[in-house]
Amino acid sequence: MLYDAVILAGSTSGERDELLEYTRTDRKALIRIQGKEMVRYVVEALLGSERIGRLVVVGLDPDSAPDLGGDAPVAYVPNQGTLLKNIIAGVQELGPVRRAIFCSSDIPLLSAEAVRDFIDRCEASDVDLGYAVVERSVMEGRFPGSGRSFRPLKNGHYAGGDLAWINPDVIMRNLDYIESFIGSRKSALRTARAMGLGLIVRFLLRRLTIEYAERKARDLFRCSCKAIISPFPEIGMDVDKVHQYRLVCSVMGSSPA
Repeated sequence: MLYDAVILAGSTSGERDELLEYTRTDRKALIRIQGKEMVRYVVEALLGSERIGRLVVVGLDPDSAPDLGGDAPVAYVPNQGTLLKNIIAGVQELGPVRRAIFCSSDIPLLSAEAVRDFIDRCEASDVDLGYAVVERSVMEGRFPGSGRSFRPLKNGHYAGGDLAWINPDVIMRNLDYIESFIGSRKSALRTARAMGLGLIVRFLLRRLTIEYAERKARDLFRCSCKAIISPFPEIGMDVDKVHQYRLVCSVMGSSPA
């Protein structure tokens, strides 16, 4: 079965970004590595998985976007100025679909195999919301010094990935919660606070498990939820900071800008 994919390639206005200043680029999706924009690597991985039927690129327009190649139809949606508004615009462009893949544009090491594996695991779980996570030893084993933030849970330390499997209806009926999570996503404690006292206590005592977090997410979002533990660390190796850009360039055998 084929799924539509939403690639979030916009920018957030009003925020200073050292990586954009360092690379002299106006948005991360267009940062070049080995002469190719990061968003093109992401598109190649998605289409190479042979599980994607249509692409929705939020934040670029046909005139400014690089040639994304491939035979899949591509819809472009202008940047809306905030992450939440870009997500909503992507959902609206999708139309009535039961499941879709949401992906950031700054994971140039993403592979077709990783995408296939993620979709296979989501299909096997048959949930409304599947979110990729990567265990610390897997991430650091492949990318030492990645600079990712890992959440200490009872059954391991995990970083969030940049792929999600979503029933779009879940987004539209939970906009307030999603906005809260977007605002707290870089703080483990603020994320825990958004999910309630029980989760906070378990988090502070290092007794929080993935299964408990899944149940809390299910209750909050009123849908079936699952953390998809990926064996592919490239799903979580986003290029968000200058040192991560340099690391990815090194892995790809390229010199930083």
